[in-house]
Amino acid sequence: MKMVMIVYYSAIGSEITEALARLKVKTYTRSPGVHGLGTSSEPRFDTHIWPGTNDLILTAVDEQKAEEVLKEVGALKERFKKEGIKAFLFSIEAMI
Repeated sequence: MKMVMIVYYSAIGSEITEALARLKVKTYTRSPGVHGLGTSSEPRFDTHIWPGTNDLILTAVDEQKAEEVLKEVGALKERFKKEGIKAFLFSIEAMI
């Protein structure tokens, strides 16, 4: 099993969840309103100077599905170049 973590600008959340639905990823945890600074977008600190927030999704999937998710996030990243989106892949050593 793999854990995919997706961090993205909140405004493109529907595109992210639609992509997961297309891939038949039915289970995930979404954490709204996270703050951060990336390399391809403006900071998102939910302040007057740096408005906006990011959201974070974690999903545990098999290795093949993880590759599909990464590919889809790559396509979204290309489409939303200035909005900020990243995906990270982790190995799951145990799951209860």
